[in-house]
Amino acid sequence: HKDLNQKEWLKLEDYVLENTDAQNLRVSVFTGPVLRAGDRPYRGILLPQEFWKVAVMVKPGGELSATGYLLSQKDMISDFEFVFGQFKTYQVTIRKIAELTGLDFGRLPEFDPKDRVRTRRADGGLESATVSASEVTGPESLVF
Repeated sequence: HKDLNQKEWLKLEDYVLENTDAQNLRVSVFTGPVLRAGDRPYRGILLPQEFWKVAVMVKPGGELSATGYLLSQKDMISDFEFVFGQFKTYQVTIRKIAELTGLDFGRLPEFDPKDRVRTRRADGGLESATVSASEVTGPESLVF
């Protein structure tokens, strides 16, 4: 759907590229569909309902960071016509994208800050926990 690509993904890409450029960082962005047998057929092809994006950057100290995103156009496809429905972008772990797509991202999951989120236990201590998905509501919600 054009709004998925030209609005939501574009905002995310622009934010990542502007900030990496401003800090003179190297970044690579990969994007693709999540293909499922249950995707809806249209004119002889299956229309993917979800798309993924992975941004990999080298931080100022040389540390690698890899972040993953998932966006659905499921609510934009209705009766073989594209409609304007609600859609949200989620930051997800690279492991989740690998699970959904069957792709091998090599060692990138090791550098995913979302895969290494620290949470506070009831006793006040810290523990590592994986938060598989969180809604992207703006730049402040991104974990790099």
